[in-house]
Amino acid sequence: MKSKACFLLAVVLGASSGCKNWFPAGSAESPASVLEPEYAAGDLDSLIRYGENLTKMSLVQRLAECRRLQGMGSESRIGYRLHLLMVELLVPDCGDPQATAAALRSTEGEALDRHVDAWLSYLLELDGRVRREGSERAALEKRLKLGQVSEQRARREIKARERQIQALEAQVRELQSKLEALKSIEKKL
Repeated sequence: MKSKACFLLAVVLGASSGCKNWFPAGSAESPASVLEPEYAAGDLDSLIRYGENLTKMSLVQRLAECRRLQGMGSESRIGYRLHLLMVELLVPDCGDPQATAAALRSTEGEALDRHVDAWLSYLLELDGRVRREGSERAALEKRLKLGQVSEQRARREIKARERQIQALEAQVRELQSKLEALKSIEKKL
């Protein structure tokens, strides 16, 4: 009986300590405080966890994280630069992800893990696609706006010509009535 109680106590304690890994301390409403990231970590698992935490943050929290990482600008560890790249890719107006990626790729003596390198290539390809689609959308919106302006101009020109035609038709009617009046006078004479 006593061994069963000890066994159950060990299972409960083990399960509760294991749950801490699944449900970290901190409120669910503030994901930024869930875990303090270790910026030096450059392995794929750490980066994926960091990315997951970033997606749980509000835009304000992401901007704060961006400023925090930018404040660590002199940091040269590859893990830090990978974390910075992730924030730059996610937060608008947070640095230059292309420059950070180029710095990561040109790092001598600090070779990226092949999994991290493949993941980084994938992220950069996605970022390039989003940027291309954004610039294509902006170009299409500009063309649409120019088309709308041209259409408005054409409508104004059509209305102006319609007014000119109506004025000419009124003049023709006036001249026809004068001509009819002259013909009737001529017949009477």
